[in-house]
Amino acid sequence: MVLLDLKADRYFALAVAPTEEAVPLHGWPVAGGADARLVQMLIGRGWVTTGEGQARRGDSSLVSRAAREVFCNRYEEDLRRPSATVLAFIAATGVATVAIRCWRLERVVHRVAQRNAAHGGAVPADIERLRQLIAVFADLRPYLFGWRDACLFESFVLSEFLARHGIFPSWVFGVQARPFGAHCWLQLDDIVLNDTVERVSAYMPIMAV
Repeated sequence: MVLLDLKADRYFALAVAPTEEAVPLHGWPVAGGADARLVQMLIGRGWVTTGEGQARRGDSSLVSRAAREVFCNRYEEDLRRPSATVLAFIAATGVATVAIRCWRLERVVHRVAQRNAAHGGAVPADIERLRQLIAVFADLRPYLFGWRDACLFESFVLSEFLARHGIFPSWVFGVQARPFGAHCWLQLDDIVLNDTVERVSAYMPIMAV
């Protein structure tokens, strides 16, 4: 069982014993339950609750299964870069740089979650416009940050950039168990915006905002 603690900004992996005598953890995608001492630790951290009214399911059906990805060629000769779009990219990068350096992950995620909830996160009708925006983003990115920057920062910048154009994708966090790995990306319906379907399919989503 893998958890992301936003307040501590770290992942935790917990072994859950599949035994009949173990304490049941209702709503978690595990067989059996956990040792009573582990349950008390989880309650103490606020990860599980004894009240049914406060419970949320811990399943992986958070977003649509990734089936498509946005292809773009950043070397297209006819790629238009309107000044407003360039300024939106610079502003998005500036906001993300300050936020990642100065805020807790919880606050960063809360910003995106609130914005997406306010706008509904609907899929835009003009997919070609989305592709063009992603192409401009890929074209401008090397000027302010490199391809080796963490997926967290890239996804946050792209979320800020697209929000300035009225597009509000889900920010998906996923993990793999053996070997442990964590990754995040943006997804709109079943369209992966800043990665490939092949890569993100290797991770199980544990949070989407």
